[in-house]
Amino acid sequence: MLSPDMGFPGNGQVHEAVGALPAALADADADWVYIRFVPTAAQVEAVRRAGKRVFLSGPAVSGKEPANWRLARDRGVDALLSDFPLDCRQSWRGGDATPPPKGPP
Repeated sequence: MLSPDMGFPGNGQVHEAVGALPAALADADADWVYIRFVPTAAQVEAVRRAGKRVFLSGPAVSGKEPANWRLARDRGVDALLSDFPLDCRQSWRGGDATPPPKGPP
């Protein structure tokens, strides 16, 4: 789900694992960091400091995963791709009653 003011994600590479994040941050040609894991708030902040935005896709958010959708929102992810966009939008707007998971921010 893209924020309306984000425009279309431009240049970037898909990064499957946390270990690939430094390479994504160093890529001078990328505007977005495409990831397939729910990042921590610190990882999102590192992406911001590099002047990029975060696009999340993959199994952690593609299914009906409201807890992960909220984690992504709360940690500052700019956009995510889900097979349930209406449910995801509702979750991002705080409209579902599923309790958030316990764990580190």
